[in-house]
Parts: sequence; C-alpha cells; structure tokens
Amino acid sequence: LVLGQPLVAGTIPSFTSRLLNSRQKVDETSLNTPRSISGFGSLLVVADRENHRVLLWDLAPGAPTQITRARVLGQVDASSARPGKGATGTNHPSGVAVSSDGSMLAVADTDNHRVLIWDSLPMQTGVAASRVLGQLNFDATSVSRNQQRPASSLQGNELSGPTAVGFVQGSLLVSDTENHRILAWPSSAPSGSVASLVIGQPDMKAGVALQGAQGLS
Repeated sequence: LVLGQPLVAGTIPSFTSRLLNSRQKVDETSLNTPRSISGFGSLLVVADRENHRVLLWDLAPGAPTQITRARVLGQVDASSARPGKGATGTNHPSGVAVSSDGSMLAVADTDNHRVLIWDSLPMQTGVAASRVLGQLNFDATSVSRNQQRPASSLQGNELSGPTAVGFVQGSLLVSDTENHRILAWPSSAPSGSVASLVIGQPDMKAGVALQGAQGLS
C-alpha cells in the first residue's frame, strides 16, 4: 500500500511515482511534504504540511491496496489547500498526535504558532478544533509569534513555530521550536492557558538557545 500518489490504471498502487501534489489537482489521495503521522486503532492521521491540512484515513482490516475517502482538517474540503486561521484553518501543520485512548487529537499548527486540540476524533471534514494552546483564542488575528512579546519576557502560554506534539501520561508535550524549549500542559488544559512545565530553559520567561545538559537549541 502507498498513500499520497495516484493509482496506476485507477486501482494499482504506484511505488515509483513521486509527484509533488501541489502542482496538480489536490484531492483525498494527494500529499505534499507529509511531516508527521499518528494513529489509533484503524485510524491513520497525517500532517500534510504544504497542503495546509491534516488527513485522516480509515485503514480497512487486512492488507488493503487502495484507500480513499480521507477526512480533512484545516480545509473546508478535500480539494482546497490554502493557509487558514481560526478554529477550522491550519498553516503548515507539522506534527500530529492521537492520545493513547483515542479520545483526543493534537496538531502542531506551525505557522499559526499554536497547537489545535480536538476533544474527540473528527468523523467528518472541516470539524472545528475544541481548544487552542499557544494563542489566547481562535480569533483569526490571534496567530502572532509569541503574542508579540520579546523572548526574554515569555509567560509560558506562547508558542513560536511549534513542530511536534505528543501525549505522555496525561500531559501534552509540545516542541516550541523557535523558543528552544519543550512545553507541557495537562492534556485537558483550557485554551490560552500557561504550560505546567518547561524543558530546555531555566524558566517560562526564557527562550534562547542554550547548551549543556539542561539546554536546547
């Protein structure tokens, strides 16, 4: 099985095709620079970065040779691929993670400098996120890097270019890439809340590249 490239003669997977899908019609089967995968049970979740969306495929039991009807997050339909904002749009999503019990989906919405969280796995295209971290709310104007604060006076509720997310023992960990740190929130944290833990910096206010056993760059 291969995903992201067109089928040969409409039915046969092509393992030699490597088309850049942004230069052709975008649909439920195309990918452009996939950056992260996650899943739960038969569900496969893919961050389709350059198409500004997340695809959710249901994998049939056995060894399928073709899969269609992907659900799409970050776009209104399977043929759209434009940067978006708000609770339904994404801009270069780079990381995805499903919680171990399958109850939540988190997406590192990199160029909106935030993480979007769905409190249940979306069952259809275009479902709005439930919560947002890294920005105060879903307001379309609230996608500023660090909420316009200098890196020396961060508060722990900002993100700058987050690229990866993961659920670990009741917490959501986020790689706050451009702030050279990892932030952790309780997985049920409300929108706009301050992180409960920082790794790679001495405190929540710091965001510079550091060396040594306690630093990150």
